Amino acid sequence: MPVKYTDNADTELLSSVAGVDSALVVKDFTEFPVIGPNEWFYVTVDAELVVKVIATNGATFSLSEAIGTAFPTDTPVELRMCEELLADMHGGASGNMMFMNDIVADADFEVYAGMNGVSAGPITLDTGVTVTVPAGSTYTIV
Repeated sequence: MPVKYTDNADTELLSSVAGVDSALVVKDFTEFPVIGPNEWFYVTVDAELVVKVIATNGATFSLSEAIGTAFPTDTPVELRMCEELLADMHGGASGNMMFMNDIVADADFEVYAGMNGVSAGPITLDTGVTVTVPAGSTYTIV
């Protein structure tokens, strides 16, 4: 999946940003996802503005567009659950037309107890990767 997410990632702006800026420079980037081509994550700036990060170069986060609002140094920057993230994870803005998944699984994953899972195949598991399906649940590759 192109959108990336991690728990409890937060930092502050290392320098102020102007509304026309399309990049943020943060104090600590180590908690944030590592992204490659065609991947992104969302950050919330000052608990009010959600922006899409489309590339990183160390502490510099490149945005999909100009931020539109000025923020001073030390403004909080957090990766948190947001509407944009959920829409992307659900398959896009319309949300109901298509579900997309990775072709290669590079980390273990587990179907939650009392739930079922489905992926569009074929699916390749990297060496050592396991899929755990608890009793009463199913995982189907279509």
